[in-house]
Amino acid sequence: MFTAGVYAAKYNIYNVYLDDGGVNGNIKIYVSNGISLNLFGQYSYTESKFVISPLISPLYPYSNYGASLDFKVNNNLGFAVGSEYEYDAFKQKWLIRPFIMPMFYKFGEKKKVTSPFDSP
Repeated sequence: MFTAGVYAAKYNIYNVYLDDGGVNGNIKIYVSNGISLNLFGQYSYTESKFVISPLISPLYPYSNYGASLDFKVNNNLGFAVGSEYEYDAFKQKWLIRPFIMPMFYKFGEKKKVTSPFDSP
């Protein structure tokens, strides 16, 4: 599975207006029933130009890329193990960040969502 996108944003940080934009993508390769390889990345074209407060830095887009190996334990639970390579604007260098995270899937049976515009 392949997904790609673009984004654009305008920020007001301490009465300084900043524009940002970038591209992102994700490739998911199913290795077997329950194991998949996930490749992802995002490029922000303004991240290296502005250094912002550490209090709001997690909310500001940044460039990153990485990979994970996803394991589905059962229909409701799984976990992912991988690493992300991200640009730190404060240190002006790329940092590697390993991660392990749980993954929760939809519980119960699927229900059809209806709208008032659906024909009877």
